Amino acid sequence: MLPVSFLVQIFVRMKCFMTDKKKLKPYTIVVGNPNIGGSGKTPFVIWLVKSLQQKGKKVGVITRGYKRLSLMKKPYVSEKSYNPYWLGDEGALIGEHCQCPVAAYSDRYQAAVALLQSYKCDILIFDDGLQYSGIEFSLKICLFDFKNALGNGFTIPGGPLRSPLSTLEHMDFILNTGAQVPAFEKVNYPFVYHGVSKEEKMISSFSQCTLILGLAHPETVISFVKKHCIHLESVLLPDHELCSPELIEEILKKSSVIMTEKDWIKLKNYFTLDDDIWVLPLTLNVNKDIAASLLKTIRKGSHREILERTFF
Repeated sequence: MLPVSFLVQIFVRMKCFMTDKKKLKPYTIVVGNPNIGGSGKTPFVIWLVKSLQQKGKKVGVITRGYKRLSLMKKPYVSEKSYNPYWLGDEGALIGEHCQCPVAAYSDRYQAAVALLQSYKCDILIFDDGLQYSGIEFSLKICLFDFKNALGNGFTIPGGPLRSPLSTLEHMDFILNTGAQVPAFEKVNYPFVYHGVSKEEKMISSFSQCTLILGLAHPETVISFVKKHCIHLESVLLPDHELCSPELIEEILKKSSVIMTEKDWIKLKNYFTLDDDIWVLPLTLNVNKDIAASLLKTIRKGSHREILERTFF
């Protein structure tokens, strides 16, 4: 498969070089990773949007809407009703947390134009768009676990990378999530909240529970919940997969069901106050130096020169 990987690398470089990059009026930030699988992009984008909102900025989010069911041949834009079937699970989760306008479409530029026609934004954040070469971004942020996600260093199908490592030269911020002192840490809490009533409850209060997970890397969450609930059954779903009637029926048969917020956003419309469904909250602790440097760069409305790019 390595010869095919070389062809992929050549194609990516040619596409990046030959594609005309369009400019957008707002300050544009892209957050992504060069490898297949999760890297914490969605919780990082949520943190970044909220941090900018606290500074008084009007922020919009652009996403591809991966695995959404919508067959619309145009962008879908929403500010109040964040439906995962239209936005994808990650776009809907970002919208729910940040209460900001979100647009989903495979063509990120068209999605941005559609959003800006309805909403005035100071900043646009593109979730998982490093492989999209059609926009001249103001700031590029790469999240990468150099310890665990590098693999053999080849692109797909011979390796775990979606784009060659040489593309890192064009990043403004490279955040190493696998360092001994990581750029940020995902923090789970030993309590859950009821999906409908929002009542909070300690995980240790369950004598047994069922964990529903649709994540790229579920091992960390399973290990965490197991520390607090010894009798644990785990049901693993494909990442980004939307729910089926069969899955809903299966969940309703079980008691004390715990799921992540990413899974709850896809399933919440199927359950009521009487259902024993609980949600595991997740927050992000970002390194203070990284947060200060990143927000300072955005506040100036500029980007870092490549020779001065920040590597954490």
